[in-house]
Amino acid sequence: MGTTTDHLLGRNLRYFAKIETTAGGAYGLDGQENVAGSNALKVTASTIEFQVNRNDRSDSRTTRSLLERITGKQEITWSCETFVLPKGSTSQMDVDPLLEAALGRTVMDGSNLVSKNITGIVLNNPVEITVSAGHGYLTNDRVFISGVGGTTELNDKTYTITKTSDTVFTLNGINGTSGHTSYTSGGTAKLTTYRPSDSNALPTLRIARTGNSVLREDLFGAYVEELTINASGGEAPKFSFSGTAFNYALTGTATTEGTGGGSTKVLTTETGQGVSMMVGSVISFASHTDRVVVSKSGDALTLSANSTWSDAAAITPTTYDETTGGNPISGMTGSLTLNSVEIPITSFDCTITNNNKAVADEAFQKGTSDFICGFRSVSGTIGFRARKDLIKNLAQRYIQTTSTADPSFTSIPVEVKLGTTSGKIVVIHLPTVELNFAAIEIPESEESILSVPFTAIGSSGADEVLISFNQTS
Repeated sequence: MGTTTDHLLGRNLRYFAKIETTAGGAYGLDGQENVAGSNALKVTASTIEFQVNRNDRSDSRTTRSLLERITGKQEITWSCETFVLPKGSTSQMDVDPLLEAALGRTVMDGSNLVSKNITGIVLNNPVEITVSAGHGYLTNDRVFISGVGGTTELNDKTYTITKTSDTVFTLNGINGTSGHTSYTSGGTAKLTTYRPSDSNALPTLRIARTGNSVLREDLFGAYVEELTINASGGEAPKFSFSGTAFNYALTGTATTEGTGGGSTKVLTTETGQGVSMMVGSVISFASHTDRVVVSKSGDALTLSANSTWSDAAAITPTTYDETTGGNPISGMTGSLTLNSVEIPITSFDCTITNNNKAVADEAFQKGTSDFICGFRSVSGTIGFRARKDLIKNLAQRYIQTTSTADPSFTSIPVEVKLGTTSGKIVVIHLPTVELNFAAIEIPESEESILSVPFTAIGSSGADEVLISFNQTS
């Protein structure tokens, strides 16, 4: 039947994600939030697992047979993996909603990067920038500057900044006392850095994936528990996300039974086909798209809007044309700087864990209704060969002054650059890292690869890891 019946094909998977306006996305209501083609992102792998616990009834009975099961809580987990895809401009990466949900800091103002108008530039050492309103930028953020009149030498470049006030910041390492023209007017500064937030209200996601008009899966109130950045060997760097969600809907296909007029909200499927839809399903039929199933009774589906249709019309899961951009960064380009010294590495990974607690233990709730943010942890590993000049990176884990004194542990900065093409570089900066201990594995005949674990520490709060995209250097 492969030639006459559509099958779900992984190569045709489409994946969509957006930040929800309200946690839970108004699941199953007339105002249920939806996604669109502009919310698409490319994934290399994804999972969605939905289950409802069914517990065996275990009280006394006159037979050894299991006679009944009792419905328990529903559980939803999800994950996805993406290439690192900088777009080569100051627009955000397609993966922006997932990064914001994982870290909590918004770098977008509507559909644009957080942008502030420049009102003054003082050519000191370092250069001092003044903006018209509170910028919200923090020390070690990276900011893209363009459109400056007079001091045009600053245009179309990205700078690491130091915050000096709510409206003023300086450009690290930029000496304005020579080689710069006096400022005249204009210019904008645009934030290009994700970083963790200390907010206890991380954003939630509306996620959908579709395939071949065969099925659609929707998640409501999805949140990110873990984000991992991986740049191992010669493979293309990747982001991996995982978490859980409040609610889920699976959508299949069906056919209409009878006709419907313009004021009709109840759509009837052919006998037995109503099971293909769930509350929250998003369907298309006749000339209608994005119709939400807000309730159902057998084969009768109550929709979110009035509709018309003819008999035997096809009902399919709604999908969208993708709008995506960017090319994967090569695994052969980039660098890692450890304590201000660039070293050759075999691997790097960093995992941000939010340690959220799902509120899934409330009576009379079918599943997760909220989550509580816990202590965040940022850790990972750096792999490099046991080369003579690199062994000092192991020694600085443990500083011993005498045989009896307690050792000290130093913290160092780590910076990973993914890519080398200007405007398409992603930088992962960990300002304060403590190297941890692991066994030094020495194989019998091959070179030794040292795998050094690390823990990132907040040096001034909410700055354990900074991810800056579309960098010029």
